[in-house]
Amino acid sequence: MAASDGKEYFRMISDIREELSMIFSVISQQEEVWREMNTILKHLFPGKVEPYMTERMSATTEYIQKLKRQIDGLDKDAERVQVSIPRILDLKRSCAGTKESHWTAVMDAPVFGLAVAIIISTPLSFVMARLAVPRDSFFMAEDLKRRLLQWMTGTSKIVSPIITAVGAVSAYRFFKESTRWCPAPVSWWMQKLHELRHNNAPRAEKAGRGSKEPDVGSLDGADVTARK
Repeated sequence: MAASDGKEYFRMISDIREELSMIFSVISQQEEVWREMNTILKHLFPGKVEPYMTERMSATTEYIQKLKRQIDGLDKDAERVQVSIPRILDLKRSCAGTKESHWTAVMDAPVFGLAVAIIISTPLSFVMARLAVPRDSFFMAEDLKRRLLQWMTGTSKIVSPIITAVGAVSAYRFFKESTRWCPAPVSWWMQKLHELRHNNAPRAEKAGRGSKEPDVGSLDGADVTARK
């Protein structure tokens, strides 16, 4: 239930309760008139009122009481619904806020993984760029430095892709488990492609028909002479 729907329902229930209140007041006034009439008849004609009239008066009084009970029950039901509408809207807002927080947390994890991969791969890339310079330009008189340089070059070339791949796979698996996301199968993509082709074919045919130039004949009147 959206906020606009809740506002509309609240207004409708308020109108219903006002109408029930007016009906209840009218019935209460009619009940007072009916009781006064019964009292006046008993005082004016003591012992002369027919039994069937007395039964009808009692039945009418009971019917009025029944109507009042029904109206009171409807008003209580409407009151319960009217009170529950703000609660439902609050629950909707809370649920939306929870979902938004969940999605924020889910999206933060891949961003954090990507940041870690960038933090690790950036120095390695810098080292690889530095090591791409010819080794003759460095002052390496000792064999230990030369071996260390070769080891760092080989290690950086192997470790950097591995760390990036592990970070990407971990972020993908975390996102999939957190959101229960399932990639669409190949058949679904083929079906969408087939529908797209069928939808575009009539448009292309219609455009081809509409772009056909009308045959107005030659400008020198040769066609008119041939027809004659």
